Amino acid sequence: MKFLLSILVAFLMIVAYFDTCSAVTEPVCGYVNTEGKMIFLKYFPGINEGQDYSEVGADGKCTKVTCQSDYTLKTEEC
Repeated sequence: MKFLLSILVAFLMIVAYFDTCSAVTEPVCGYVNTEGKMIFLKYFPGINEGQDYSEVGADGKCTKVTCQSDYTLKTEEC
């Protein structure tokens, strides 16, 4: 009987743990840089500002990418 009770308690603890966990991820913008690596940028709605990423390509051109409020990328020269 104690064995069944301990299994029941363990099961309830597992259910309580997963009930409080959130499987939701924040939406992010994805950018593939000149080296082929994926760069993830966040947008912060509380301050209406997105992360940015700057890089200089092999051609010497500077590119700045910013995550926008609709989770699209704004690309401009720096």
